[in-house]
Amino acid sequence: VAINFGTSGCTLADGTPVTGVIYGTYTNRNLGTSGSTATLDMSNFYINGNQVMGTFSVHNKGAFGGGNYFFDLSVGGGELKYGSDGRLVKQDVTWLVEWQANGTATKEDDFFAFTGTASGVTSNGDSYTETIAEPLLMSRATGCVRQFVSGQTVATISGQPDLTINYGDGTCD
Repeated sequence: VAINFGTSGCTLADGTPVTGVIYGTYTNRNLGTSGSTATLDMSNFYINGNQVMGTFSVHNKGAFGGGNYFFDLSVGGGELKYGSDGRLVKQDVTWLVEWQANGTATKEDDFFAFTGTASGVTSNGDSYTETIAEPLLMSRATGCVRQFVSGQTVATISGQPDLTINYGDGTCD
């Protein structure tokens, strides 16, 4: 599958300009099926004048233990090149995500629990690693979707003290 925004580009609903192509491959149209994999590759892809490069992959590892599904998420060769000044940010990510469905048919009580690491280079050229020290929980509750509500990460940036980010106690705030 190719999503081609063209060389002259498109404008998204929020006014953001986009150009280039995103190529997608998948082994099953339903990523909810155990063993399914989806991959996105960027080709000359720009958003708001900044070039986005790399490969994003999701692999459904299936259900384990209490029936929750597990997914491997990765970003390989992730780079963001700022159009304004050419600065480059690099990132590689390896995460394991557990979909905690809580035994109900409703999505509003579901959580996604993230564990894993990221590493790369900041726009200032400093190397960094980020480790999820306590699983990051993302709620699917109404008004809270796509927000981490608890967990903790520790970032280590070369030449600087470690930075700990605490995402809270589970409250969507």
